[in-house]
Amino acid sequence: LALGAAGPDDPATRDALAALTALPAQVRGLIRTVDVSVSGPGAPAQVSFGLDQDRRVRWGTPERAADKATALSAILTQPGQVYDVTSPDLPTVRR
Repeated sequence: LALGAAGPDDPATRDALAALTALPAQVRGLIRTVDVSVSGPGAPAQVSFGLDQDRRVRWGTPERAADKATALSAILTQPGQVYDVTSPDLPTVRR
């Protein structure tokens, strides 16, 4: 888990943990790293996951976590290297 100031009062930490807990157990088992970036004070965190087999998930902000988890579960069945669910209405897979 890569965060600048991890802790219970850190918004980025809370966003990362919220994203993790939204995932089904079988997807959580694939996660190797969790990365969080924040562009500035008060800005929402951008979460991404490193998966097994050198794959990445671009999760984005914490909004619509349940929709993102559903979309990710569906597109992980497709071959690819980058799975983008930042917009769960239009998830994408890149090779």
